[in-house]
Amino acid sequence: IQTAPAYNHPARTAERVAMLDLVSNGRVEFGSGESGSEAELGGFLLDPAVKREAWLEGLEVALRCMVESPFTGVEGKYVTMPPRNVVPKPVQKPHPPLWVACSRRDTILLAARKVSGRSPSPSSSPRMQRPGWTTTMQPFAPSAFPWAGRSIRNWPA
Repeated sequence: IQTAPAYNHPARTAERVAMLDLVSNGRVEFGSGESGSEAELGGFLLDPAVKREAWLEGLEVALRCMVESPFTGVEGKYVTMPPRNVVPKPVQKPHPPLWVACSRRDTILLAARKVSGRSPSPSSSPRMQRPGWTTTMQPFAPSAFPWAGRSIRNWPA
């Protein structure tokens, strides 16, 4: 799910992922990507210069909506939302495993530092990937991520 607010509102993203997690009895995995296609970006009037920043802010808010009860609100650059109870909440705690689509080296490095798993794009250059990344795409154990449920900006580097 693309989480830049121009694509999908973070609260709606959180509700959809949580609902799928509930109906699947805790088996959903949440995948996101910032988008790289000019046609896709242009269709939603998203400036390529700010796509990563908007994607990260939307992703952070969506994760907070799944974790916080009630959601404490946000006044960001791309998302403004008052405090409210965003429901349902997912079965998996603090939230379903998070994956990031990767097609550029900097995104691969970001995903390796900050999320549960990374899924290299088939179009990624093999030079940008570590050996085995295209075949080993299992999420890390949640216990390996003590910062899960905290702000992406505060995750360790």
